Amino acid sequence: DSGILSSNIVTSGTSDQIVDFFSSSDWRSANYVVTMNSGSEYHTTQISVLHNGSTAFMTEYGILYSNNNLGTFSVSMGGGYVALNVAPTFSDTTVRMLRTTNK
Repeated sequence: DSGILSSNIVTSGTSDQIVDFFSSSDWRSANYVVTMNSGSEYHTTQISVLHNGSTAFMTEYGILYSNNNLGTFSVSMGGGYVALNVAPTFSDTTVRMLRTTNK
């Protein structure tokens, strides 16, 4: 089984923020295509996430940005969910993503 979801958010501030999450009991892994912009700055990246039931792991690749890296990504796990987090470089950064999940 697999699932597809697209979403977008606008960050508030530059502290670590959850930009997406999925149920760890429903899905084992997720792949993200992320595009961000802040003013005339642009950034795109791809992220793969996997969990073993207690710990989430990620790798980021294909990072490309116009002038500045617009954020640093991390994953966390708790309460039955895996979360994708970003610490944006600038406030009010728009984060658009396409997520595919797999069992």
